Amino acid sequence: MSELFDFLRPGLREIRKSINDIEDSYNNDWDILAELCQNSVDAIRKKNPPKGIIELEIDSINRSISIQDNGIGINPERLPVLLAPFSTDKENDETSIGEKGVGLTFVLFSCNDFKITSGTDIGSKTALINDAYNWKSSTSNNSLQLTLEDPETSIYGTRVELKKIKECP
Repeated sequence: MSELFDFLRPGLREIRKSINDIEDSYNNDWDILAELCQNSVDAIRKKNPPKGIIELEIDSINRSISIQDNGIGINPERLPVLLAPFSTDKENDETSIGEKGVGLTFVLFSCNDFKITSGTDIGSKTALINDAYNWKSSTSNNSLQLTLEDPETSIYGTRVELKKIKECP
């Protein structure tokens, strides 16, 4: 009797190792800002509005960052897919900045309080992920949970909020 196995699906240990390998590939404290800004610039270029706007707030005392752009936004049904490690909609996009699929993973796992709200003409969604930074270093067999909510107000573009960012100078 033979059995079939889905042997290519990574387990939690392999996912954690890959996420830690991504973090190890970054060298500077400002890499979080660079990744967030690169994503905003790419989104604005895709939408090509009359005036691209990026609003950035940094609170070093409370270790938080928020960034909002008026770019193309993320369709609500794609948001949970794009937050999975190594996911991207930029595979065949030669005009994008940076690597494809690792920047948001790096940002998400650099903090313990991650929130993204994004919207298009189709609608808006908010995704929340808590304790990603702690989870990445743990040995727990628990999966990391993503919560999807309808935002209080609709948004066109994307707003990312990071709180409880890892300690850095």
